[in-house]
Amino acid sequence: MELAFQKPQNERNLSFGEIQIHCRLADHTEVERAVMRAMSLGLMRGKMDQVDGTFSVNWIRPRVLDKGRLEILKSRIDQWGGG
Repeated sequence: MELAFQKPQNERNLSFGEIQIHCRLADHTEVERAVMRAMSLGLMRGKMDQVDGTFSVNWIRPRVLDKGRLEILKSRIDQWGGG
């Protein structure tokens, strides 16, 4: 979830390789399992393409924001507002 949150909303297509490295998983089978688990728990929604090895994130469950996340949001709002 953190990996998807760090990317701009229109660039939330994650490769299995990115997820594997970020989550320190052994192989793509574990990536598929982790993504399906997160989706089944309602932590995120999206579309998994097992052939291309990608996951497109549509929604992430809101969480408590720490200072780092607030800074990311602030910079996005500043860019959006032109400031």
